[in-house]
Amino acid sequence: ITVDFASLTAKYPDVVGYIYGPDTKIQYPIAYTGDDYYLYRDLDGNENINGSIYLEPLCSPDFTSQNTLLYGHHMKSGLMFAGLAKYKDPSYYSSHPYFYIYTPTQNYRVDLFAGFVCAHDDEVFSTYLSQSQLSNMAAKSTFNANIGVPSGNVVSMCTCSYEFEEARYILLGRLISLA
Repeated sequence: ITVDFASLTAKYPDVVGYIYGPDTKIQYPIAYTGDDYYLYRDLDGNENINGSIYLEPLCSPDFTSQNTLLYGHHMKSGLMFAGLAKYKDPSYYSSHPYFYIYTPTQNYRVDLFAGFVCAHDDEVFSTYLSQSQLSNMAAKSTFNANIGVPSGNVVSMCTCSYEFEEARYILLGRLISLA
């Protein structure tokens, strides 16, 4: 897809990227403010239960953190990051093995290597994950990616899950720069 960042950022100056999952409903701008402002606000700043897809305040808005965390609600309507839960079914991964992240200066493919249910305070919610931590996360994945564990930058996408109180589903992928 093509993203017109000049128009998008002129209207929404907090937008730092755009996430796109081929053949999914996940196709949204990514906001960043240094806090969780967009948890329950749309890009216009209006209160909205859907919120917006937004970047973890501790992460670098240029996607250079070793682990860039993205948050989005799991809406019953299927909007926002609800589609991440489909990766709990191992067969879903085979037809949806990657996402794209577009930024004003660089485009990326996100090759998925793990997805799992965790507590809201799991170690995955850090801007740096060791190789050992990434290996452990891949080992408990709900799908088998067979692409190995990355050694570079990763993106972690988070949404609510309902297996237990304050459960989350995390989808992790290797961030690969596209020319």
